[in-house]
Amino acid sequence: MKKFLVLLVVLLIPSFMLMGCACPTDEPVAVAPVVAAPASAPAPAPAPVVDNRFTDEMIFFDYDSSALTPVAREILKYKASYMKANPSIRTQIAGHCDERGTAEYNMALGDRRANAAKKYMVDLGISQDRMSTTSYGKEQPMDLGHNEAAWAKNRRAKFNIVR
Repeated sequence: MKKFLVLLVVLLIPSFMLMGCACPTDEPVAVAPVVAAPASAPAPAPAPVVDNRFTDEMIFFDYDSSALTPVAREILKYKASYMKANPSIRTQIAGHCDERGTAEYNMALGDRRANAAKKYMVDLGISQDRMSTTSYGKEQPMDLGHNEAAWAKNRRAKFNIVR
């Protein structure tokens, strides 16, 4: 039994020493200073919301014309609102023609079509610096047919996002 008490004392004394005293002291307690987070650079502008309608929806023109149809104007209004909501977006407007007419005539007509769309977008409040134009004339048909249905698809302006 004596050995048991000695063993108990030997084991308990160090345990009590490790627990310490919860008594109040007059010594000041060190408190870690609060450090303000360093000022960070402003967050980068959010990436544009991807909307395939902007690039997939084209405007179409009547034969031998660069005049905007009422349907084309509605589509351009949507495109302008999309660009206003995504100020980092830049676009290239590509004018296209059907296969009828000379290559030179169709290049000029495609250019007039692209610029008609651009002018309307500028009128809707989009900076002309965010838009460029190009003409492909009859060189990139959407439909390879040789009839009015095919030609109507090829008389168009397409918007591509420029990065």
